[in-house]
Amino acid sequence: MYKGIVCPMITPLDNKGNIDYNATEILIKYLENINVDYLFPMGSTGVFPYFTLNERKDFLKFIREKSKKPIMAGAGSSSISESKELIKFCDDIGIEAAVIMPPYYIKLNQEAIYHYYNQLMSSDDMDVLIYNIPQFTNKIEPETVKRLKSEFSSIKGVKDSSADIRNFIDMVSLSDNNFSVFQGQDDLLFTSLELGAAGGVCGTTNFNDAIVRLYHEYKNSKENALSIEKNEVIPLMKKLSVYQFPNAYYEYFYKKNNINGGYRPPMYRVDLEL
Repeated sequence: MYKGIVCPMITPLDNKGNIDYNATEILIKYLENINVDYLFPMGSTGVFPYFTLNERKDFLKFIREKSKKPIMAGAGSSSISESKELIKFCDDIGIEAAVIMPPYYIKLNQEAIYHYYNQLMSSDDMDVLIYNIPQFTNKIEPETVKRLKSEFSSIKGVKDSSADIRNFIDMVSLSDNNFSVFQGQDDLLFTSLELGAAGGVCGTTNFNDAIVRLYHEYKNSKENALSIEKNEVIPLMKKLSVYQFPNAYYEYFYKKNNINGGYRPPMYRVDLEL
C-alpha cells in the first residue's frame, strides 16, 4: 500500500526556459533531506504540458538516476498512445508507479473516462494511480474509480485534488490494503488524515517541510499536527494562492536556494517575499 507524503516536484528552469538539471539535483537532495516518501515529477506543479515528450522522458530518467526514493511519475496525456508510451518508458527505467489524470480539453462523460483508462490498463501491469484534478481536466467520479479499481489490480490508488471534502469522503471509502487515497491539497491534509487518507501529495514540500512534520506528528500528537496545519500550512497556502499557479512555487524554491532560475512561458516571474 502506498502511503506517506509525496512531493509533486517543480521542474526547475534556467533563464532560457530550459530544464536546469543542476537545480533539479539541489531539489532532489532537499526532498531526501526532509524525508518525503515519494517523488512525483511531471505533474501539475511540474507543468508537464509545457514540455515535449522527449523532455518529459529525459527529466524522468534524470530523477530515476539521481534519487533512490520511490517515484510516482506523471505519465498522463489526452493522447492514449502518448500516455501508453510514457507508461512503458517509466516501467522500463524502474519507476514504481505512473500517475494518470483523465483527458483534458474535450469534455467527457464518465463512460468515456472509463474507456480511456480501460485502454491504458488493458495491456500494462505497471502500478497506476488515478489523478483527479477537475480544475484542469475532466472530473473522474468515485463510482468510476470504483469500477476501474474492481477491474484492474494494477490501479493502486487515487490522488484527489478536487478540494471537495464530500467527494474525498467517497474516494476514501474505496481504501483498502491495496488501494490508497491521497489528498492533493496541502491545507486539507489534517482533515483528510482524520478521514482515513493514506497521505498527501503536497506542493509546498518543494521548499518547506511543514507538511512532512505534520504527517509524522499526526501519529504522535494530533493537537500538534493540527497546530502545524493552522499556523504554518494554511497561511503559506493563502500566500501562494495570490499568484498564478504554480509560479510562486518556483520563485520560493529559487529564492530559498539562491538560484537565478527561469520560467517557461506562459509562466512568468512573480514578486514574492519569503
